[in-house]
Amino acid sequence: MVQGQSLRESSQAIASYTYQKMLSLSMKDVIRLKKKTVWLFVVGSMGAYIRYCFLHIRIFFNSSQKKEKKIASFAIKLLRQYFGYRGIVYRRTLLPKEPSQKPLLILTLRYHPLSSLLIHQGFDFPVLIPLAEGLKKFRFHYKIPLYFMQKMLQKIAYPDGDLGMLLPDIKSAVKGGYSMVVYINNGYKKNGNPEPLLAHKELLTLLNIPNCTIVFLRLDGIENYPLATYLSKITITPHLEDCASVLMGITEKSPQSDTLSAISEFFFQDGYVMCE
Repeated sequence: MVQGQSLRESSQAIASYTYQKMLSLSMKDVIRLKKKTVWLFVVGSMGAYIRYCFLHIRIFFNSSQKKEKKIASFAIKLLRQYFGYRGIVYRRTLLPKEPSQKPLLILTLRYHPLSSLLIHQGFDFPVLIPLAEGLKKFRFHYKIPLYFMQKMLQKIAYPDGDLGMLLPDIKSAVKGGYSMVVYINNGYKKNGNPEPLLAHKELLTLLNIPNCTIVFLRLDGIENYPLATYLSKITITPHLEDCASVLMGITEKSPQSDTLSAISEFFFQDGYVMCE
């Protein structure tokens, strides 16, 4: 928990330093940075479009399984470019470079409408993510055709909805060897909200899904996401921890309150999680 607090303090300090630095810039420096931003955006966009053209040629000659991998890999690159221009510095070095022998079941909070896409681009291997209905037509690169965007999102995402209805599909996907992200809370986590975070009642069922490695993921610094720009970047630090480590000392016979208390300690400095 001490480590988690230090990560939060570091992200807040970085955001404060960036803001103070922006205030000290002269008008000449601001104009220069804006020109540099436009130039990098144009060059990056053309590079992405060229990779898109080559991708179409390559997947034409590959099997369906290889096509899916290449499309998923391209989606990761595009999302990294999008969030980079958005002003997000995501510390991917703290995440595993490849999946373990078992697929990962990543339990996290619904922080922001785009947080699942942010989580996806942080991994170097395909991870299924929950995607809200309104984001199916989300176009994170203006030069790539919308139909191809939708095709990519279909390969990396599943519909975000009621966990009770999604639970059979989650179990089936994990059994099939797919790593995936699952939101454990209803609605979005509100910053500074003293009320308890309401988790899905199926949370305890998720903790007992076999044939996978269950981990918890916290995004330190994501509360500063609305403040991010290319000229004033913010750092988001993913903190991944094994379920056994988070629930250390808790057994199947332990009361539900002990399990929720341990999960609360991982996600919050103040506040707590309770089931429906």
